[in-house]
Amino acid sequence: MTSFKKLALATAFAAFAVTGAQAAEEDTLFLLSPTTEGTAGISTETYLIDSLGKDIGGLVSTRTSGDTFYDDYLLEINDAQSVSFYVSSNTVKVGRAFVPGIKSFSGFVLTDLTGATHFNPLDSEVDAGFLSGDWMLGSGTYDLEITGTLGANGGGYSGELDTAPVPEPTGWALMMAGLGAMGMLARRRQNQG
Repeated sequence: MTSFKKLALATAFAAFAVTGAQAAEEDTLFLLSPTTEGTAGISTETYLIDSLGKDIGGLVSTRTSGDTFYDDYLLEINDAQSVSFYVSSNTVKVGRAFVPGIKSFSGFVLTDLTGATHFNPLDSEVDAGFLSGDWMLGSGTYDLEITGTLGANGGGYSGELDTAPVPEPTGWALMMAGLGAMGMLARRRQNQG
């Protein structure tokens, strides 16, 4: 019984130490849900990225000027998808001027749950934001990490992550067959005329 109490006490101290060590930097986790899920006629899914988290499960993250932020967005992809995204700093009104809310973005990393990096475009700090190209991702759960520093007047960022299904090989075969048929018709008309 005494060893159990010692183990419980050691676990409590370890949890306290880990929590205390992370207090300097806010780490926020958001679960992304597509805003266009189940919409008839739309085969793509759109995920809104908002540093305040108001559109993601009602979670609100308050931040003050000069703070660093470390935000994780979990994304579940069911089938192979082509993914593109952008993130930009929101502006804050100061007097009559609008100034960027983010001083700089220092990191933007897309990893899967095994820790393999799929996208890491920033090798230096970026002030305004960034736009990605298309990235092919297989089915699975991915972690999008965005880090940076808020400006002197506070603020946040927002963006969007869009996915589209990857064409199946049968779709490519049908497309090539259609192009071949069009070529044959054009050749036939040329020979007749």
